[in-house]
Amino acid sequence: MSFAGQSGIMADMKELPLFTVSIRNYAHNVFEAGSGTPMLFVHGSVADLRTFSASISRLHTSFRCIAYSRRFHPPNTPPAPGEEYDTAAQAEEMLEIIDAIQARPVIMVGSSFGAYIGLIAAIKAPGYFRALVLCEPPIVPLLLHHRDGKALHDDFVRNVMERAHSQFQEGHDTEALKTFVEGIRGQPGWFDHLFPAIRRDLLRFTEELRCEFLSEYGRYMVEVRLETLRAIRIPTLLLGGKLSKPMFGAILDVLADSIPSAERREIPRAGHLLHLQNAGAFETAVKGFVQRYLA
Repeated sequence: MSFAGQSGIMADMKELPLFTVSIRNYAHNVFEAGSGTPMLFVHGSVADLRTFSASISRLHTSFRCIAYSRRFHPPNTPPAPGEEYDTAAQAEEMLEIIDAIQARPVIMVGSSFGAYIGLIAAIKAPGYFRALVLCEPPIVPLLLHHRDGKALHDDFVRNVMERAHSQFQEGHDTEALKTFVEGIRGQPGWFDHLFPAIRRDLLRFTEELRCEFLSEYGRYMVEVRLETLRAIRIPTLLLGGKLSKPMFGAILDVLADSIPSAERREIPRAGHLLHLQNAGAFETAVKGFVQRYLA
């Protein structure tokens, strides 16, 4: 999940020196800066490779920073009618991109649904990853393994996922996107108070979000088993925003209890888009984690 939001610091696509990597006959736009240990940045829903551009502008002096737009996200080709959003396939594409740009093993820094996809990729091919930084992955089924999670699960599924799904089915695409972004933030009415230019930028992601919500649930919301999480041996940093909705903290609780190598940190004065809302604390947490585990 995740979305570009009201950041004011996201670079225009025309300002970034992009190149393309073709995976399975699909061109992914990629941005790269710096040298050294590869650090792969993976965006969430209603977002693209720009979302980490400010952090990359600072971190590229220490790392080989790489960001790419996932399938269907701008400026890549949007989904054709009837195409499905296949989360497991996107995890496979991540691995193929890592190979194509010769960045194995990487430190994977994922925001929201990008963290979800990165975790699935790491479970499948742990040798591709030096470390994982997971920023509030929205693995909604994991809520059912939390002591307080069922109510959080049912509320989000009913009031965000099922509602947005129905709105997309009925052709009310803008309302569906509004339901989603306000549901993630936990702030009803937020969308209507955006500056018009920011609202227009968010609407660029409508086609990919429609594809997400109209896809088969099990293909989109891939199951992650607790026993699989317990087998992970990759150093993992779990990041949450102090101001985020409680469901994200509950998901991080389950991940922290299940992944043996996990370290957890909370980013103050930030919600779900913690890398944008408190970039300094986010970057300090990432660099400190890397220094502790990968020196």
